[in-house]
Amino acid sequence: MTGFWGRGWIYLARLGFVSLLVLLFFWKVDIALFLSYFQLRLIRNILLVQPLALLSLCLATARLRILLGGHSPGFRTAFKAILLTYGLNNLLPGRIGELLKTSYLREHGQVPFPLGLAAVFLERMMDVLFLGLLAFIGIEWFWGGTVFLPWVVLTGAVLGLLFFFPHLAHLLIPMLRKVPGKILREK
Repeated sequence: MTGFWGRGWIYLARLGFVSLLVLLFFWKVDIALFLSYFQLRLIRNILLVQPLALLSLCLATARLRILLGGHSPGFRTAFKAILLTYGLNNLLPGRIGELLKTSYLREHGQVPFPLGLAAVFLERMMDVLFLGLLAFIGIEWFWGGTVFLPWVVLTGAVLGLLFFFPHLAHLLIPMLRKVPGKILREK
């Protein structure tokens, strides 16, 4: 053990704190009134949605690891970063949790800060793109009937560009070097 405040004491302190909270809950809350607000169907539906929520978190983690490329941290570290971000975005204004994700990945996953920031930016851009596509499909369906073919083709083209964009980097980099600008010529 590493002294009085070793790992065993920390877990014991956490268990004691949680036990105190549970004791206070049962002491101060009217259990019959508390249970009267819950319906069996509501609890069942909440429990049935949890695997879908876990799957969406795993897919967001996989997306982050793909966007980070070769500097990708382990799945567990990326998953913790996603959980941290989703929780903090509910508490902090202006999506500041996204910046904290890059800081967490830098400290715990050894991901360079600019790379983490670029991955977060690409995540947000992909979210905006897909949200816009869903909005256009909804508008077309609401005002124009059920003609989805143009939107399906547009969605396929955008997804194709996103998939093939990394393979076109060897063509795009020489083109970007010819663009006038001090920042591009330094690299």
